[in-house]
Amino acid sequence: MVFVAMDNGYDAEFTFNEAFSLIINCKDQKEIDCFREKLSAVPEAESCGWCKDRFGVSWRFFPSDCA
Repeated sequence: MVFVAMDNGYDAEFTFNEAFSLIINCKDQKEIDCFREKLSAVPEAESCGWCKDRFGVSWRFFPSDCA
């Protein structure tokens, strides 16, 4: 799987918000905890399988038995 992101060439203040998020399907709670630990940079944004990284990107973790 390949993800590509790019910035624009203009002097604009665009930021990520919850309308854009990435999903990770995880095999179990241990894997969810591992990804959350590595990605989360905004503790107050952590809730019910969600976290936000240092760039402001929201991540959603799904256990494989719920996907």
